[in-house]
Amino acid sequence: MADQLRAHIEALLPAAKAHADQMWQGGACAIRRGAKEVAAHVQVSLLARDCKWLLGRYSKSLAVTGEEVSR
Repeated sequence: MADQLRAHIEALLPAAKAHADQMWQGGACAIRRGAKEVAAHVQVSLLARDCKWLLGRYSKSLAVTGEEVSR
């Protein structure tokens, strides 16, 4: 799943950067975009922390049941 996500991001990133480069950098759109990027970064960081917590808490019980857990 992580590889698929990386591939999807890599496919979309050039178009997103090209669009962002065409925007006026001092305008409200650029400021809102920057705020959204920070918010997205914070959200991804929090989701990663939650995933690590879940993996740490439940990986041992999954191993006992024979389910596969990859890190």
